[in-house]
Amino acid sequence: MTTRTFASLPAFDGTAALSARPCGLVLIEGGRARHRQAPARRAPRRPAVLEAGQALRALLAGAAVILAVVLASALAEPARSVRSLEAIDALPTQTVVVQEGDSLWDIARRCGEAASSREVVDWIQERNGIEGGLIVPGQRLVVPVGGVD
Repeated sequence: MTTRTFASLPAFDGTAALSARPCGLVLIEGGRARHRQAPARRAPRRPAVLEAGQALRALLAGAAVILAVVLASALAEPARSVRSLEAIDALPTQTVVVQEGDSLWDIARRCGEAASSREVVDWIQERNGIEGGLIVPGQRLVVPVGGVD
């Protein structure tokens, strides 16, 4: 009679369930029980409830994260806007005459890839003293020409 040896592998419960047996058969521990028993009834699980101190700490941590994101966004936007306006200021300018149906957004888009349309509109309004975005046909506007890298 020959005996074969097999490597020991972990079973579902994390123990070494395979052991060497004669004739190539493997016994798996924790297999079917001899006598079938009715499964034990489990009580329904109640959701975990945080204690008052834990809930307060979680709320404060969430508020701190939200505040940090808002603060970072508020600090980054003006700096980016100032750099964009400075870059647009460095571009050459030309004078355009507003045509029927033109808007500041249309004119900003025709100025090339100077910056985002919003930044070009702001620049045109500031340089030409326009309030409220109202322009009329025949009006002359100074606009940037070219692109910003």
